[in-house]
Amino acid sequence: MTNGAATHLYVIGQTVKPRRGLPMSVGHPAEIYHITAALPASGDVLQYRIRSDNENFDRVVTQDLVEPAVSRQSRSGSTLLTETFGHG
Repeated sequence: MTNGAATHLYVIGQTVKPRRGLPMSVGHPAEIYHITAALPASGDVLQYRIRSDNENFDRVVTQDLVEPAVSRQSRSGSTLLTETFGHG
């Protein structure tokens, strides 16, 4: 039995990025952020405090504006970075 309460999808320390196709009020589309705090909902949408390694301040975003930032693994197990630039 569920009470219908919204659940945070991300945890403190997890890396996220702005969702594709959304207006970039969060930051640069290639920017990676770290979740620094899980906040209460704004209306019906949960919020987070996030921070980029390139900034010395936190931003507040709603859960619907970010998605997980994961490194893509190929079938051989190498990452996109390694495939692109090699091992050196």
